[in-house]
Amino acid sequence: MPFYRVQVAHERGNDLSVDDCVNTFYLSDIGPTSNAGNLCQDAANLFATYRNHVLGFTRITAKIYDMADPVPRPPLATKTAIPQVGGAEGGPSEVALCLSFYATSNQKRRRGRLYIGPFAAGQMERRPASNVTSQLADLAAGLANLGGVDVDWMQYSPTNNAANKVTNWWVDNEWDTVRSRGLKGTSRITGVTGE
Repeated sequence: MPFYRVQVAHERGNDLSVDDCVNTFYLSDIGPTSNAGNLCQDAANLFATYRNHVLGFTRITAKIYDMADPVPRPPLATKTAIPQVGGAEGGPSEVALCLSFYATSNQKRRRGRLYIGPFAAGQMERRPASNVTSQLADLAAGLANLGGVDVDWMQYSPTNNAANKVTNWWVDNEWDTVRSRGLKGTSRITGVTGE
């Protein structure tokens, strides 16, 4: 029964992979007919269509890894999806919404998070509107349905080296800050003080 790590990157198209917004989740494949390449493409497509996209993100790239392979694991498949044409000017890269989830009980090492963003500048109200949080509800449903009944969305604890099927999720109406997603500086203004 393969156990996969799926890494999905929203690429900015500026050739700086450090500026990509990356999320990682896990899948357990219990069926005889599933295919890692198809799961990878389905993950890329899901992230490309689950919400309104902002300008500047040119594509979604998904990679899937077999957790049974020795480190460093080579990807079993790499697939891309192109977001819908158009979109709106994006808000700050560091601002995201958190899709929280857990397996059976909301306890340490049985929960996880995906930080989804950025969102369109016009969606950046004091609190995210219900139509914004519902986009993450759609994403959660999509993750739970990837691969059909033979594939489960999993919560994985590296500390315990244990994986459990995700049973619950939630999205708060509060923005989160992911400082590592800030753009890297490309220029600087300097000065000196004098008396």
